Amino acid sequence: MTLFSDEDRKRIFFFTDEDAKYYDLVEELTQPCIGLIHDTMIDLVEYSLGSKRAEAREQQLVVLDPGSGTGAEAFRLLARFDNIHIVAIDFSPAMNQEFRRKFLKRYPRLDFPTKVTLLEEDVFGTTCAPDELIEHLPGLASRDGYDAAVAGFFLHHYSAEQKREFYQRMYESLRPGGVLIHGDLFGFQSRALTRYAHDFGERWIRKQLSNPDAHLREKQGELGAHADRLCREWVAHWNCTHVYHPAERPYPESAVDSGYPCADHESMIRAAGFREIACPFRLWEAGVIWARR
Repeated sequence: MTLFSDEDRKRIFFFTDEDAKYYDLVEELTQPCIGLIHDTMIDLVEYSLGSKRAEAREQQLVVLDPGSGTGAEAFRLLARFDNIHIVAIDFSPAMNQEFRRKFLKRYPRLDFPTKVTLLEEDVFGTTCAPDELIEHLPGLASRDGYDAAVAGFFLHHYSAEQKREFYQRMYESLRPGGVLIHGDLFGFQSRALTRYAHDFGERWIRKQLSNPDAHLREKQGELGAHADRLCREWVAHWNCTHVYHPAERPYPESAVDSGYPCADHESMIRAAGFREIACPFRLWEAGVIWARR
């Protein structure tokens, strides 16, 4: 299944090619408290695994990282867990190259394949179907799925049908008791609040990429002559691709939906089979959903 034409893919994921080397800087500048959000996602992995982490000396923790990008979640996982293997998936060669570059810089004495299996694939492709992903588990004979799946800030680009398929794939890839941690952009059950949150996001991008707060000036300065161009591109990206779809189920007039709020994602996740679901973190459009198989 082709999800995007070449033209749409270049427009929607423009930052995955020539600007991959700037992605980490731009993310810090354009997403309020993004470090806290990523840290919270890994905190939830650690909390959820509980005794499983204590057993990791004998058996590796294995975590699936779809839409891995430059490794925001992966490097936090590597820092938190000693005996871990990450199966990361991203369709962008440039983002994967940046991931590898960062790994070699941080861990010059480690062999990349011993800690990370990096698949240059589409998360929705046939090569990333659950039975194919299971094949990448270390010690296959003694495993029945991944301990956790950590997905950060890519699913909002896809339709409701594709979101449902993603959640189903994650459910079937996890072991019983495994957890899905999904950080992304979500709408609200209010058209007015969604509009305000969207406007807040645009104002934040414009400010931090042109006249940043004091604690972000050094980051913005590292963009050099690219700052103005990146500001224009990211504002256009925000307004063109962060479009909220009409609700699939009706809300009363007092709570009209203009997108996919956490409540809609919860229903999709529950339909996939997850037994416990919660949203422990929310900051305007950014949020984190936790679900246990």
